Amino acid sequence: MYFNLQNELSHNCYIMMILGARGCGKSWACKKFVLRRFLDYNEQFIVLNRTEVDKDETMDSYFNDVSLDDEFIECDIKFEGDTFLVNDRMAGTAHALSKAHTYKRSSFPRVSWIIFEEFTADVTIGARYLKNEFELYLNYLDTIIRNRDNVKIFMIGNYVSLYCPYVNGWDLYPKHETQAIVKTPSKKIMLHILEDDLEFVNFRKKTLMGQIHEESGTAKHGLYNTPKIDNDVFIQKKTENCSYLFTFTYEGEKLGCWADWDKGLYFISFDIDPTCKIVYATTLNDHQPNAMLLKRKKSSMFSGMIKAYERSSLRFESLKIKLIMDNVIKMTF
Repeated sequence: MYFNLQNELSHNCYIMMILGARGCGKSWACKKFVLRRFLDYNEQFIVLNRTEVDKDETMDSYFNDVSLDDEFIECDIKFEGDTFLVNDRMAGTAHALSKAHTYKRSSFPRVSWIIFEEFTADVTIGARYLKNEFELYLNYLDTIIRNRDNVKIFMIGNYVSLYCPYVNGWDLYPKHETQAIVKTPSKKIMLHILEDDLEFVNFRKKTLMGQIHEESGTAKHGLYNTPKIDNDVFIQKKTENCSYLFTFTYEGEKLGCWADWDKGLYFISFDIDPTCKIVYATTLNDHQPNAMLLKRKKSSMFSGMIKAYERSSLRFESLKIKLIMDNVIKMTF
C-alpha cells in the first residue's frame, strides 16, 4: 500500500526523482532506508533542504515518526548542531542548498546517501526556487561526491508541476501522459511519477485528513497524485498553414511563435526559423546580440501573442512549452 523504495533502487540510477501523492510514504521509506544502511554498513547520509529556514524548522523532528517504528524503537536518535546522532554515533547531517557555498571546503567521504526533501517548490502557496538553482545543486553535488561513484540521491516531492529546474535541466519530460518513468540517455538519472495505489487511496479516504480533503474540494491533490498546475488544455500541434512570426528565448530555451490566420490561432513551438530577424529576450540572462529585450507588452509582435492568450487562441505544442509559457506570460502582466 505504501511507497516501496526497492522499486526505485532496482533501476540502478544514481539520482532518483520521485513525485508522489502526499502521505504515500516517500519520506518514511527514505528515512528508514538510510537509517538501516547506517546501522548495518556505517554509511552516512545527508538530508538536504532548499533553505536554511526549512532546515532549522524541520530537522529537529525529522526522524520522530521513524523512531517509533518497531525496527528502530531501541535506537536513540538525536539532532544536535545540524548533525543526526544514532546511539551517540554520527549518522548524518542536515544541509541547506542556499548555503551550498559554505560546504565547499569540507569533505564528506563517508556519505553514501542524500535525501533532497521537497525538491519541487509549491509555487501555489508562495514557495520559490533559488536563483540558478539547478547549477547551484550540481555544484553542491560535486562538493559532496567529488570523484566517487558510491553516492546515490533520493529527490522526493509532491506532484505540483513538472516544470522545475531539475526536470527542465535534465529534460525528463514524459513523451506521453501515461509514461511514469523517464531516464536520461546515460540512465544514471530518473524521474518516477508514482501511479495512484487504489488501496492507499481508499485507506486515506477513511482518515480524518482524507475526509477533510474530500469536503474541501482538494481531494484531487490531497488524495491522488495529480499535479496542481499541469494539464493538457491548449496543447495542440501547429497546423500546416502556419506562418512564422518571431523567435523568443526564456532561460536559455529558444521558442518560435507561429500563426494560422485562417483558424485565428497562434502556436508556440520549439520549431524555430533560424533566418528570422525578430528575436526577443524575455529575461536579462537571455539578452544577447541581435535580440531585443522584452519590455512588458510594448513589443508589438509579442503583444499580439499575449492578446491571443487573452482570447484563448494561443496553443502550445507540448506540456513543456506550456509550462514555460506560464512563466513567460506571468512576466508580461
